[in-house]
Amino acid sequence: MTNDYEPIAIVGMGVRVPEADDVDDFWRIMEEKRDMTREIPKERFNSEFWCSKEKMKGSSVGIMEGIH
Repeated sequence: MTNDYEPIAIVGMGVRVPEADDVDDFWRIMEEKRDMTREIPKERFNSEFWCSKEKMKGSSVGIMEGIH
């Protein structure tokens, strides 16, 4: 089997994830295999009002501080 792929260059990347201020932080989090999920703050989302306990397995998400 031959490798017929052309090389590519990644010229830019942007990302917004919890506890990462830039792309380097994002890759460091990925390399460390850190779990960035936490309980949903009540002031952001009332899971008791919107979600069925029978259908919803958990109430954790990736929360970005300062984003409303």
